[in-house]
Amino acid sequence: MELTDQVRSAVQESRFVIAVNARMQMDERRVALWQIETGLVDGNIVEVPDSRPHPSIVVDQVLLDGTLVVVSWSWLAGSNQAKLISVIFPDREKP
Repeated sequence: MELTDQVRSAVQESRFVIAVNARMQMDERRVALWQIETGLVDGNIVEVPDSRPHPSIVVDQVLLDGTLVVVSWSWLAGSNQAKLISVIFPDREKP
């Protein structure tokens, strides 16, 4: 099974965890988890199998309001789970 399919399957089966950083990013920007999950179906996905410490995928997706977001997921093979790593808004100005 390829990396993207492993992550998709884990998320569909609720076998995933959310990093504290990702949860904070979602809360600060008022983005619901279901919106992030949707990107695994219709987002532009790039696999990064050699990333450390775990293989990962990066998803470029557009939220319902038209906002571009870049989401990182990793695959935790030891626990057979996905992990939501970060939710970045590249078009936002930095203060």
